[in-house]
Amino acid sequence: MKKIFKGLLLMLVFLLPMVVNADMGAPMTIKYNAVVIKEGGIDYYDLGKEKKGHLNKDTEIVVHGETNFDKEIELYFCFANDDTKCFYTVDVDGIAPKDKGVVDPTKVNVRRLNTPKEFMINADNLELKEGPSAVYKTVTTLKKGQKGKYRYFYDNHFYIEVDGYKGWVNIMGKTVLTKSLGAITVNEVKTNKCGVIPKNTELTEVWEASMWDGVSLVIYNGCEEFISTFKSSEIFIYSIPAEIVTSGKTTFTDVADGKTTELPSGTKATLIAQYGGTISGGETLYVNYNNVKGWLKTTEESSYEYVNGYPSEAEWVNDTDPVSDDNPDEAPVSSSDDNPDTTGDVAPPDPKPDQDQKEETKDNKSKGFNKLAIIIMCCIGAFAVAIAAVVTIILVNVGKKNKKAPAPAPAVVPEPEKTEPVNEEVEEEPALEEKPEPAPFPVKPVEDPEEKQKNEEKDNQ
Repeated sequence: MKKIFKGLLLMLVFLLPMVVNADMGAPMTIKYNAVVIKEGGIDYYDLGKEKKGHLNKDTEIVVHGETNFDKEIELYFCFANDDTKCFYTVDVDGIAPKDKGVVDPTKVNVRRLNTPKEFMINADNLELKEGPSAVYKTVTTLKKGQKGKYRYFYDNHFYIEVDGYKGWVNIMGKTVLTKSLGAITVNEVKTNKCGVIPKNTELTEVWEASMWDGVSLVIYNGCEEFISTFKSSEIFIYSIPAEIVTSGKTTFTDVADGKTTELPSGTKATLIAQYGGTISGGETLYVNYNNVKGWLKTTEESSYEYVNGYPSEAEWVNDTDPVSDDNPDEAPVSSSDDNPDTTGDVAPPDPKPDQDQKEETKDNKSKGFNKLAIIIMCCIGAFAVAIAAVVTIILVNVGKKNKKAPAPAPAVVPEPEKTEPVNEEVEEEPALEEKPEPAPFPVKPVEDPEEKQKNEEKDNQ
């Protein structure tokens, strides 16, 4: 049963991001060609950890993803000559990428931030790899507290440059933190180290961990503590400012004086932060309205829309397949970078056409639904389905066992013990002979006249 449950989790980890086309920090990786380098070859398994075969040395494969359960790295790969045959292996040391050197982020299908972000290393001896996978060679090890700026990323890996070294680093497990634009408390937040953070407190120094970690390092009054911020209803992380317009009646509460006013339909404001999940019965937004910061609340009858579409934080570098044989380098790439803060050596290409931007944001315009919220709900739903499947399997197995088990024998009521004399026979009492009851008075029988006459004649003779 443990194998089945682990298999379902692996299925969610590897397949769900593909289904919802989400960039959520899932433990996927850029596809890359690899080869078996172990002398004795490696074994591979199916989803349920059952051995399915063996790969000999020099066998070529295509790695699609990796994950880590119980500190065991597991690779998901397909055969190079047949992409329908895909399996898993834990023999990471027995595989090596075919291409040598640091993976150039401008030559593969990764994402690039429109504005570089600051990062901070939060773990000692963190390995900087040549590529976004544990299979790649280690360039150097990083120390806690090192900072820099990054621009290119792919799911749970950042491409960074620090102290003259370039490479890819895994950000899961709170190993790498990203400086956010800030945050605000929606309600009082009770912490373990920093006491109680009052309601409506603006936090200027917040370092976010990966989305799968779901926490951020908050610095309040000189105190540092990790606080849950993923889909949190207590702390809203600031997003890229975006212009919105309301539809229907909404209310606005000034955070400074607590005064609430009703706003008419068509009111414009600048969105600063919002809850990262779907809301029923209305939504609470932190906005700037007429140069005053406060809470804008919608109802079931009101909503809001983005004036210029949902703001995009990053764009894909190119749409080429990194392991495709069909002109993998055909996407044009600039050769200079005008921004001194970026860690890459390549300038960003021209922005996407308006039509592409509309297609990217069309699902986020209606009623202010956050794209991240939809993705999160898909994950929750898929995980619920997986749990239901596990419960169903357990019930089916229990039912089969019950059918195979013999029916329990009926309960036997013990009879009272009989004490029989040894070598003695019990004589049965003779049945009482029924005697006719005597008449209460003697009755002389009445003789028949003819019979009397015959008797008299007989006596006379």
